[in-house]
Amino acid sequence: TISSLVATAQVININPDKSAEPWLVGGLRVPSDEELADIKVVSTTVFFNKDVMDLPVSQDNSESMYFRPIFNQSDGSCAQSSGVGYTFTYEINRIRNTPASIEANQYPSHYTYNFLNAGNGENGSFYTDGWDIIKANGCPSVATYGGMAITASYWMSGYDAYEQGQENRIHDYFAIDVGTPEGLETLKYWFVNHFDETSFTGGVVNFAAGVSDSFNMIYEGGNSKVIEWGHSVNHAMTFVGYDDSITYDYNNDGQITNNIDINSDGVVDMRDWEQGALIMVNSWGSYWGDGGKAYVMYKTLAESVENGGIHASKVFAINVKETQDPQLTMRVKMTHNSRNKIQIIAGVSTNLSDTAPEHTISFPLFNKQGGANEMNGYNTTPIEISLDVSGLLSFIDAGEDAKFFLGVIEHDDDYTGSGSIQDFSIVDNTETEYICSTHNVSLNNNDITLLSIVTAIDFEAPEIITDILPTTGLNTVYSHQLTAEGGATPYTWRLKQEYNESTTATSYPAITSGMLTPTNNDDGYASKSLDFSFPFYGEQFDQVYISTDGSIVFAPEFNYIRTEDALKSNKIIGVFAHDLLLDGGSHGIYYQGDANSATFRWIATTWADTSATVDVAVTLFPNGEIIFYYGSGISSGLSWASGVSNGIGSYSIASISGANNPSNTKHKMIPDDFPIGMSITEGGIFEGTSPDTERSWDVTFVVTDNNGVSDNKELVFTTSTVSVDDLAYLNIAIYPNPVTDILHIVTEEVLTTICVYDSSSKLLLRNDNNPKSIDLSSLEAGLYFVKFQTEKGTAIQKLIVE
Repeated sequence: TISSLVATAQVININPDKSAEPWLVGGLRVPSDEELADIKVVSTTVFFNKDVMDLPVSQDNSESMYFRPIFNQSDGSCAQSSGVGYTFTYEINRIRNTPASIEANQYPSHYTYNFLNAGNGENGSFYTDGWDIIKANGCPSVATYGGMAITASYWMSGYDAYEQGQENRIHDYFAIDVGTPEGLETLKYWFVNHFDETSFTGGVVNFAAGVSDSFNMIYEGGNSKVIEWGHSVNHAMTFVGYDDSITYDYNNDGQITNNIDINSDGVVDMRDWEQGALIMVNSWGSYWGDGGKAYVMYKTLAESVENGGIHASKVFAINVKETQDPQLTMRVKMTHNSRNKIQIIAGVSTNLSDTAPEHTISFPLFNKQGGANEMNGYNTTPIEISLDVSGLLSFIDAGEDAKFFLGVIEHDDDYTGSGSIQDFSIVDNTETEYICSTHNVSLNNNDITLLSIVTAIDFEAPEIITDILPTTGLNTVYSHQLTAEGGATPYTWRLKQEYNESTTATSYPAITSGMLTPTNNDDGYASKSLDFSFPFYGEQFDQVYISTDGSIVFAPEFNYIRTEDALKSNKIIGVFAHDLLLDGGSHGIYYQGDANSATFRWIATTWADTSATVDVAVTLFPNGEIIFYYGSGISSGLSWASGVSNGIGSYSIASISGANNPSNTKHKMIPDDFPIGMSITEGGIFEGTSPDTERSWDVTFVVTDNNGVSDNKELVFTTSTVSVDDLAYLNIAIYPNPVTDILHIVTEEVLTTICVYDSSSKLLLRNDNNPKSIDLSSLEAGLYFVKFQTEKGTAIQKLIVE
């Protein structure tokens, strides 16, 4: 819920000199364990070979022209001051090669902060909250916004201002676990080269820690050094680099070591390090520390918060887009006297008679936020906002009429709020505005108000131009680059894999033997080897891990996955994802299985209410099918989630998910047919080791362009014992190869189809008339593929055109 994204805490000034600029602490919204589980953790090994370069002894990116001057935050905005004011400003200037010294190239803390603080400067946020807003709808510059920080209840008004901000976007964000030497090394590479071996500039990151109680910063050797953080996480800051030469003698033995067990815990690790520090920039102005900066000893990265470490031993970073050009925006002029009761959505239908949208998108802003204030924060003047709704174009055809919807949902059980929509329009990428003929509409009480516009939009969508996937052998290493054209590069690729849900008459598996032993009866997991290989989103698993929280996961670790959003972000089979507790007696996780199936049953209560009852089960089958079972007597009113997900964009939420009482129901999840062992990279390389069976699969690929518009295409992936370079099986011979103009075909078979493709698998020529020759003189010199189809089968031959 939105309320869970607001931290309420008193903001205090800890500067001893109360007449000087304040050092504000408090209001940081510390994310839950569930939220942290949603954020991907990366390593440089994902991106490049670390052996290609040696790390320097030190790096300080605050000295770059991309880093803005030190500033002092207002209100409890530390997360947005660091995440937007420093990090987003740095990264967007880095990618554009522009200086951060001017307001036109700086980005304000309070644009995002004021959506997240419930209209009160005593409240706080987390950096990812603001990054979600910028990813969805951008961020205006300080010059456009009117300053770094405007009063905490202010929301910007003006179509042009929002649309200027829509050009400034985040692509994604991630975490680096820095509690180990390997993680620290990964962070150093981010500082030095942004995980790009061809780059000469690095990045910056954000982190959180405590700056009260036992917070300990000393001045030694001409440097300010943080040697221990406080035990209550309350402040967000920015790491801009590192220096391996910085030292502190923690055990006062007169020597500096990284290889002695100084804390006497029986192991030597980063918690024993006395040499090396990160460089931190604070948002407390240039009079704090060393001109607003301080060193933070590496040791604090590995320590728990209770022992003076940073929050979760993690830092957080972003990748930004050089620019984004919205293809369709939605303009809304409206009022409401309690903006935390309203949510704005957008939708579209290709059926012009629809009274509600077939497809909808929502936003992380204008979403029950801002406290019980007027829309602009302080008076009844209507607010003018613009939202990027380019994603709606993925569901329609260019130049064809469609029905576009504005939806304003009022969440107002006590009917105390009121508001109206003065104007609604959509604007295409030529700046043509299509205006809704309905104006000055009062919002429906505690309901949705819909306005619509019917029009055709001309736009350029990306199109997957790969038409074939080359046939491969059995159990063979395979790699093929898919290509697209149109829209705006760069493209992002993914697979579309779905599960179809059906009912089943299978009896509830009331097993009471085969109890597993989890690592912890509250937040733990149990391991189990299966008697068969279980296929799940293109991979085979013979080992699974059964969470005490009602789910099956595929790594030996416990994660806090208890919501549909968390489920979507993790590889998981969520049966009854909730904070469950195995509270003794018959409570437990039970297993029964053989080579034909594997069944797991949870009998549990909940951590929040030990009088509650949960009895659920799941059965896995060798063909990938899954059955969810919900026993009798499950307590009503629990908040839970159910479904399957690969954690990277493909998921199916079960229809029963979150039901008030799912008792005595059963649901079968049937996966799309998919070649096990295959996957696609974000850059569009379909790769893996092909299955060891001879057959074909229909695989759906999705490409999304830089502006958020998508295209999908189904291609056939085939494994065959016939060599892709040998036509003998089909009794076909061709000559010459290489060829300059006419390719001759010799065969007694009937050729139903001949297709010629370029090296990117784009179809160039097709002949369905059983030809004995084909003219290739129009083709440029290069590598091509010719696919021959007969009643006997299909073969693909490489061909060189000279």
